[in-house]
Amino acid sequence: MTATIVPALDLSQLDSAAARPAPTLTAIEHRDMATILDVALPGVIHHRDREVDTLMDEHWFVEAGRGSAVKAVLRFDRGQGRTLTTIAEIGGSDLWARIVAACTEWESAGRRTPDHWIR
Repeated sequence: MTATIVPALDLSQLDSAAARPAPTLTAIEHRDMATILDVALPGVIHHRDREVDTLMDEHWFVEAGRGSAVKAVLRFDRGQGRTLTTIAEIGGSDLWARIVAACTEWESAGRRTPDHWIR
């Protein structure tokens, strides 16, 4: 029997990780986000904190198996009239890039699960 080593993940590191601007993904707020992750990125867990502020949502994505996590903060900027996103990421698996790719592909497929995801 081979043991699998799962990297330790200290989510408190997300609070001190450098935040950077990121593309705003409408899929993150969509009711199908759980399905997108289940099919395209199995093993990624999503949590949404809606009570942060009336103009701000915080989303956490955790992939414990790869030792990575992302905190995405979506804040509506009244002056610009649009939502701005910043992310903080820990771990080395480019989790945010994979989330962006999956959400972009889902949007391109007409907000449906692309056929090749379920084959």
